[in-house]
Amino acid sequence: MHKARIATIGFFDGVHRGHRFLFAQLKELAHEHDLEPLIFTFDRHPREVLTGVSPAMLTTSMERQHLLALHAEVRVLDFADVQKRINYLQSGKKFAGTYYSSDKVLCIPVD
Repeated sequence: MHKARIATIGFFDGVHRGHRFLFAQLKELAHEHDLEPLIFTFDRHPREVLTGVSPAMLTTSMERQHLLALHAEVRVLDFADVQKRINYLQSGKKFAGTYYSSDKVLCIPVD
């Protein structure tokens, strides 16, 4: 049986100091609440999906996934599919869930 998970989501290009701070917060919350940390990222930059133009990247997709995996398990999401789901949720449908937050990070437990 798997432990419950706690996750953060973002594109995380470059995996810079700010990202590493976020991942440290994620791991700290995971430890405090006996959860497994998880990082969700996207298959392509959200700006590419929204505008059709991809910004310059600091890392390739494979490099980014490798760098993220140094901090927690990684799952790559199709941003176009995520956008459809967000639009659905914003259309008035309710999203039920529990979350833990601090001043710097919002982490959502994942089944």
